[in-house]
Amino acid sequence: MKYYKTCQRLLTITLYAIFILGTSSGLCAQEDVYVKLARFSIVVEVSGDAVKLTCNDGCEWKQLSFTSSIESEPQGVDQFGLRNRAGSLLKKDPVDSGFLFTLKMTQEGIGLESKEGTMWTSLTFICPGGKCVRQINQWGESDLKKE
Repeated sequence: MKYYKTCQRLLTITLYAIFILGTSSGLCAQEDVYVKLARFSIVVEVSGDAVKLTCNDGCEWKQLSFTSSIESEPQGVDQFGLRNRAGSLLKKDPVDSGFLFTLKMTQEGIGLESKEGTMWTSLTFICPGGKCVRQINQWGESDLKKE
């Protein structure tokens, strides 16, 4: 009988120890990630090597256009207009631009890469025949509104 009580006591102590050590062990939870989203709506039109951007909301500009090719460096775009080529985009601008992304022509169409202010990291649009029209916002591609 004394042996049974001793074993039961040791088992109880062991279970409590496992419970306490198990709950206090260093578990790594996923950190909360906060992304400051900018509010914007831009229509991207590609026709051959010509790229035309029309801002419907959230920009200081109304229309931008430039030419690009597959060999060209990515072109930066923010709420104030065209930015320096991709090499200069890594430096933080003292003026908060809200959003910043780059556009680069690809074999299939056009690729966009977000630098800040969006939920998306990259978007790729296939342009059959070298022509396409897409509308983007801070969440990604949105429905094209006919005006």
